[in-house]
Amino acid sequence: AELRVRRAPPARAMDSREPYHALPGPGKSLLPTPRWHSAVRVGLAISMSFGAHASKEALAPAESALSALGVTPLGYAVLTVSPIALGFISPLFWGRLYDSRPRIACCLAPAGELLGASLLAFGLRLHSTDLGGPFATLLLCLGFLSISACKAGVSIAEFSTVGCASGAYSAFGFSAMVLAKHAFVMVMDWSVPKVLATTHDAMLGLFRVQFFLLAPHAISVAAGLALSRLQPEAVPPHAGRLGSPRRPSTELGPVLRRAISGDERGPVCVILLIGLWRSLAVGTLHLYHSIRIKFMESRGMDLPEAGAYVAASDGVGIVVAPLLAALCRFTGLKPMIALVPVVAGGGISLLHRLNADFPPVDVDHSSVRLGVLLLSAMEVFVPILPLALLPANAGQLGSAYGAVEIIFIAVQMAEHFALGLVRVRYGYRGAFWLILGGFAAVLLASVPVLLYSRENKRPWQPTRCVSQAG
Repeated sequence: AELRVRRAPPARAMDSREPYHALPGPGKSLLPTPRWHSAVRVGLAISMSFGAHASKEALAPAESALSALGVTPLGYAVLTVSPIALGFISPLFWGRLYDSRPRIACCLAPAGELLGASLLAFGLRLHSTDLGGPFATLLLCLGFLSISACKAGVSIAEFSTVGCASGAYSAFGFSAMVLAKHAFVMVMDWSVPKVLATTHDAMLGLFRVQFFLLAPHAISVAAGLALSRLQPEAVPPHAGRLGSPRRPSTELGPVLRRAISGDERGPVCVILLIGLWRSLAVGTLHLYHSIRIKFMESRGMDLPEAGAYVAASDGVGIVVAPLLAALCRFTGLKPMIALVPVVAGGGISLLHRLNADFPPVDVDHSSVRLGVLLLSAMEVFVPILPLALLPANAGQLGSAYGAVEIIFIAVQMAEHFALGLVRVRYGYRGAFWLILGGFAAVLLASVPVLLYSRENKRPWQPTRCVSQAG
């Protein structure tokens, strides 16, 4: 009798594109989920990524210590992409795992990152003493491998949870997520140089930084465990008549569509276009982010002063970005897709004046400060746009974000390797020309996104998302 009650959806065949919600188990209420529940899920999802963001953002301020150990710009580029080296495989795995077992994904991904960070700290500690050797190198390799395997899992679980819990207000949900990330950027830019300045031994300084990063990783694990208790039970993504799962097709086209969008009839091309735009836009901003402190240091600032300079600019960007996100409620997301590469290109052009031979421009010049502020605002605002646009164009968010993450990782690795090669041969002048070319490519990629994507401007407007809304 209980089985018949739990399998009592409408008798008509359900379209796989319609939202499908599992009936709650015995003793659970059928009432709608309160709004605070979604807000708590968004907050826990953001907290779950603290460790990943802190580790990533600590690398740029530590470039001077790495240079003291003999790391070249190309080697620094390799270190930058090493945490995402397994990104060609892991995002699809984590996307399908989140769609089928969201509770396991929220627990497993941050735990793997904590394990990798602990191995890195132990390996750096051995290298800073006389015990360094093959064993310490093995620990470092295992740490990078663990972080690389689980980083995409944290991102996909975070994106999917925020997208499902925010609904039509996804721009605000992803704004909170990106603001939290850039708050960590400010903290790392300010604190890492001060930690490195406590010792003249570069290796010991790197160990202290890595040991300091274990705290946000522990917060991520605790948040993931709490979020797993609030995640809804997994449901069949494609329901047939009387609620029984429909047998998935084995043809190549539906299989690819199911892997990318979570729906055999999903709009694969639109998802790939949004993923390409995100990869070019956010990846190009990451190129600037990875060299900005070292660039300011090469123009006469010391390391703590350069870190404080860009941290103050990030603070202004964090204030401006929510205003732009609120503006999107009136203008929509799509007009901003075409506007932001123009603004970011203008900011990098102003900053490029520091590379000019004539006339000389000082770091404190008003045009340089304006360029840094524009780029800081774009670093906060640009990642919001594709993440908030995707739920209106995708089926199950885990699979969609997994496909988008693969494109992002591939483009980011190619751009960082290109940046390393350009810096070795042409210095910062060539690096800035490469970044300008990246923003031009973003402007070209905006055209098909504007033509073929859809967006959800009203809370009562339906979306393609078939994941649980909580």
